[in-house]
Amino acid sequence: MTSPTDPDAKKILERLMEKVHQPFDGCWEWTGHTRKGYGYIVIKGRKFDTHRLSYRLCVGPIPTGLFVCHRCDNRKCLRPSHLFVGTLQDNTDDMVRKGRTATGEKIWGSILKSSDVIEIRKLLARGFFCRVIAEKFGVCRKTIGNIKTGTNWRHVNG
Repeated sequence: MTSPTDPDAKKILERLMEKVHQPFDGCWEWTGHTRKGYGYIVIKGRKFDTHRLSYRLCVGPIPTGLFVCHRCDNRKCLRPSHLFVGTLQDNTDDMVRKGRTATGEKIWGSILKSSDVIEIRKLLARGFFCRVIAEKFGVCRKTIGNIKTGTNWRHVNG
């Protein structure tokens, strides 16, 4: 169902476009219901993600196991030229490349702040043991070791 050759495709596309804000240039934003920031529409009792539906109607089928990703990073966008098909890894790489991943103190539950990491590096440089530093900051030794090796908190300078 819902391919460009489907007999109901034109009706579905018209219904979809009724709830789209379509400026001259830019994203085609879904103005209807959303779930986790993504638009959705109910057709014959079934929920469809609007960006996936738009891709299927305007571009073609989505190969099994692939995602419809947004070039524009706007979850409500369903403009076909802003969408591309890719694997989970493609989507993750795109997110990392665009700097949309949480790092350091932006990670939920992070105990350390950037200023703590700078101080930890100074203590490491002065020869303090990871165990002693970990106790001071209320984290485990491995956290301090990961800061020391540059595995974690690479984005913090100083």
